Amino acid sequence: MDDILKRLDERLSVTSVVMEESQIRVEARLSSNGASCPRCGCHSSRRHSLYTRTWMDVPEGAMPVSVRLALPKWFCDEKGCAQSVFAERLEWLPSYNRRSSRLDSQIRALAFSMSALQTERVCSQFGIRISHDAVLRLVYKTGVDESASPFRRNR
Repeated sequence: MDDILKRLDERLSVTSVVMEESQIRVEARLSSNGASCPRCGCHSSRRHSLYTRTWMDVPEGAMPVSVRLALPKWFCDEKGCAQSVFAERLEWLPSYNRRSSRLDSQIRALAFSMSALQTERVCSQFGIRISHDAVLRLVYKTGVDESASPFRRNR
């Protein structure tokens, strides 16, 4: 599991893996020496605290994987910045997202090959809890290049 998470970010380290009957729970930690403030862009290396985020990742076999990740928060030392404390941003796990980008791309691939209801059923077979409405929201967020369609008329 450690090497799978290392592909997402080399700073990730797995602290524990618990195999349960219904899922795999992974505890991980992100080690970093600093981050840039999302508001002013100033680099900070003064740590404030740690907070945890829980998200779902791609299933291992037919077992869903739940990852609990400890992330650092940092002080912003820039005088004019209104953001005094900020959390480190991860490009592969957008803010407020409960699923990894890898899992979203797999769900998206299923959704573009079948209906949202069928995608919900297939995902539930792998232990991924997602509603057909969430599948539709994921599809609507996906940018589609309209010029690539062979069925589009030239105007």
